[in-house]
Amino acid sequence: MSNLILPSMHKDMTFFSWMSATHMMNGYPSSYQLSEELLGNGSAGTRIDFPSHLEKFCSNTFNAFGDLYSLAKNSTVLPYYLTFRPTNIFDNCIRLMAGNSVENLKFILGLPPSRTNQFPILKFCPSCFELDVEALGYGYWHRDHQLPSAHICAKHGELLHTFLLREDGRGKNELTLPSINNGHIIQAPINSLPLLQELSSLSVEAMTGLLPSEFNPQQLQFTYQHGLKQHGLITPRGKIKVNELLYRLQKYFQPIQSISPYDKLLAKDKISHFLKLIRKPRGFHHPIAHLLLIQFLFNSWDLFCSTYKWESQFQLDLDPEPQFDSTPLQYSFDSPLDEIALRYKAGESLRKLALEYSCDIGTLMRQIEKHNLATIKKRPKKVSLEIKGQVLDLLTKGHDLKSISQETSLSKSTIDRIFASNPSIHKIRKENKQANLRAPKRQKLMQFIAENPHTSKIEIKRTMSYTFKWLTAHDIIWLNQFLDNVKPPARVTRTLKARKPRINWSNRDEECLKALQAIKNIELESWERRKPQAFLRRLPVLSFKPRLSNLPKSRSWIISKLDLLNE
Repeated sequence: MSNLILPSMHKDMTFFSWMSATHMMNGYPSSYQLSEELLGNGSAGTRIDFPSHLEKFCSNTFNAFGDLYSLAKNSTVLPYYLTFRPTNIFDNCIRLMAGNSVENLKFILGLPPSRTNQFPILKFCPSCFELDVEALGYGYWHRDHQLPSAHICAKHGELLHTFLLREDGRGKNELTLPSINNGHIIQAPINSLPLLQELSSLSVEAMTGLLPSEFNPQQLQFTYQHGLKQHGLITPRGKIKVNELLYRLQKYFQPIQSISPYDKLLAKDKISHFLKLIRKPRGFHHPIAHLLLIQFLFNSWDLFCSTYKWESQFQLDLDPEPQFDSTPLQYSFDSPLDEIALRYKAGESLRKLALEYSCDIGTLMRQIEKHNLATIKKRPKKVSLEIKGQVLDLLTKGHDLKSISQETSLSKSTIDRIFASNPSIHKIRKENKQANLRAPKRQKLMQFIAENPHTSKIEIKRTMSYTFKWLTAHDIIWLNQFLDNVKPPARVTRTLKARKPRINWSNRDEECLKALQAIKNIELESWERRKPQAFLRRLPVLSFKPRLSNLPKSRSWIISKLDLLNE
């Protein structure tokens, strides 16, 4: 390694860039050999985001490029993912990057299950590339450009270019530097550029800046709620206007809804994910979700930090065991609380004292504790063998925990522990529980059929839809057997309608012919055409409407008369 030419670690240069520059300057035949010599592992130095074996690298370079912590903090994108995480996670991440188990790092950061997870691609800014070439003779990968939420250079305001070599996963263990000829510009609508510019700048500030105080999930929740209140998205009673919030989020981020990785968070079926950041904090979320919410509520990292610092002043460290004033309150001479408290401290039973003074034991306990007269020793109810047997009997019969708790006065957690400690009844309880659920459904169906004996299966299914569906899903054998025994409704006999007599066209033909022959001296008007209608028009009112197509004799007579007229 003494013959290697090692370049300087420039500002905003990623560790991958430094390895690529070293590979270029020394003309190594393969990236694997260079990584093996510097880090002791062939693939440790070829990872874009989180390199491994950094402890070996610091040892080989005698900390010339910084110690383990400074390398991880200033030359990788790790701070970006730890912005909204507790500080103790940073030490665990450093420990993983120092050794050979960096694969587990993404699981700690929550990247594999994240909706924004994708294969990391290399990005560069053409203007930054030209400045680097003028100053150093080569361009390198800037850390600010490799963030998943960075699409525009925060310095020059230009759309970043993606490098084709690592875009689809090819060349996984290769070291390379950016090139204008081997990249293409990120495609984005024109109306999305201002918002992408603000998000890119916000991402850089979140990575390089620090929160005003240590990360506190509840404090972050209160900060977001403060922003919601300023936007009028919280009711006077402190409830979040969910529908209005989601609508305004979609409208605000509409220009970037089709751009990756925002499309996976801003889709209509996924946008409700932001409510998890505002409500009671549970777990950690991808920094992109936080940045989108900060951009919507505060539009500035400085304003967000100021609000976060303001909210930190209200995070009081309350003593879990508050100290009360030992001076007892003054009561009227008729009050028996002092006497009861003294006798209770002397060892007498509080239940017996409640019976003696005709007091409710629950009210008595609350009054004694409220006035700080004594500390009530609350012990859980002892589960005797008799009560345990009763619980097991009820569990075996398939009763639910709530009904058992009401009957035995035990908590549901205690009943659940008894159930868990007796695995032999699990199968019997499951069967009896199913039987208890089936019984009312069967009874309801049988009662309906008894009240409606002539109903059909289709009518049963339509009227008892929920019961029918439940029995179909959980008791199909009994349902089929029961419905097979149901008598189908008697068929309604239909009375045949009396058929109309068929038309006797022959008689109609004779009737029409006689009427035609009765016409004398047929003289056509000047406006009349020599057509059969001229004869039909002169007919008297018949019992039918004459149709010559069904009256052959009448048609022949009319045709013969028309021929005479034509002559």
